[in-house]
Amino acid sequence: MLACVAVAAIVTGAGSVLPSRVWGGAVPGLDRSIQAPALPLGEPVTVQGLSDGLAARLKATPHAYFRFVNRAWTQAVCTAFAGDVADLPAVRLHGDAHVEQYSVTDDAYGLDDFDDSATGPAIIDITRFLGSVTLVAVQRGWSGSNAAAVDAFLDGFRRAVNEPGYAPPTPAVVVRLRGRPPRGREEFLSWAESLMTPLSPEEFARVEGGMKAIEAATEPERRHLLRLKKAGLLHMGVGSALARKVLMRVEGPSAAAEDDLVIEAKEVTPLQGAACLTVPVRWEAQRPVLGNRQVGRLRHEFLGVLPQVPGASSSPNGWWVRSWDASYREVEIDDLRSARELAEIARDAGAQLGNVSLGGEDAPADARTRRAYASRMARLEPRIRQVVAQQTAQVLAAWRRFRVAPQ
Repeated sequence: MLACVAVAAIVTGAGSVLPSRVWGGAVPGLDRSIQAPALPLGEPVTVQGLSDGLAARLKATPHAYFRFVNRAWTQAVCTAFAGDVADLPAVRLHGDAHVEQYSVTDDAYGLDDFDDSATGPAIIDITRFLGSVTLVAVQRGWSGSNAAAVDAFLDGFRRAVNEPGYAPPTPAVVVRLRGRPPRGREEFLSWAESLMTPLSPEEFARVEGGMKAIEAATEPERRHLLRLKKAGLLHMGVGSALARKVLMRVEGPSAAAEDDLVIEAKEVTPLQGAACLTVPVRWEAQRPVLGNRQVGRLRHEFLGVLPQVPGASSSPNGWWVRSWDASYREVEIDDLRSARELAEIARDAGAQLGNVSLGGEDAPADARTRRAYASRMARLEPRIRQVVAQQTAQVLAAWRRFRVAPQ
């Protein structure tokens, strides 16, 4: 278990809390403040300002477009359930739960990538995942079987609320992905380096300076895990495509190159604005780390917070960092062979979200509280299904308009 996250601290996989200095100031090329659009859900995103590659990806499938408009989706959910929020407990949210956030490693599987984690009503995660399931079914021609996947998710959620620790059978897609030939360590490190857009010497020096400051503050036996060897800008993702990211290769447990670690640093995009979410006023970089800790199943050798210098305009919300696992695979829509496999991961994702503690990590709710919560959520299910259907239709309509928008 990771140690408690402190403001202005890095948390390592070993469980220690390290005082952080700085990220070495602003990185040239990363100074432009850009955010995902906050348009109403039914209003299509404008093509202007998007790279050709990102625009093409969003036009390719409705699910890709859905991934990009998470903020608008969340705000629409807050509005739709405005009269119910006061009666629902605030829980730790994934914040952007969808099918392609479902990930697999050699020793774990489940929802990962907690960029948008916050606290709020569980209907945020529930509607988001059900919207994803609906769009995946449309994309794969399984619309006639969509209800089974929705039912599976809701059943998994209910059972986990009532039976803490409930775990459905391992989904078939997890078994199949684990059965693929493993990626060798050298291949993994070469692939990671291929994703790094080169930094100028000045940019690299700033990144290196930030890592050295942290290295000097950590325990001597772990300092080698922070020694920077290579770094570059990282351009990947859909929902997080506009977030500023740096990918680094650092010294591993030994001097041998094959056990080096790959660490991603990602600037946090502020979440303020959604009516039913609660986010920190300062240093939002804690949000993803707490999401990993309280909701996530996947283990990270290195996970923590790297805030910017107070008062620095280039990164007021800080950065969060995590190591990459060589066996990590995100489930892609085309990996699913049938509507049944979609229902399997829906059930498991529902269980993962239903297992989130109602009373907070240190004070789990008693059985009576869980039963009352499950009953309340069950009464909301017809409206949840209705809102998901309405908002999914809005996404599809906006995506169709976006596809034909002039460049």
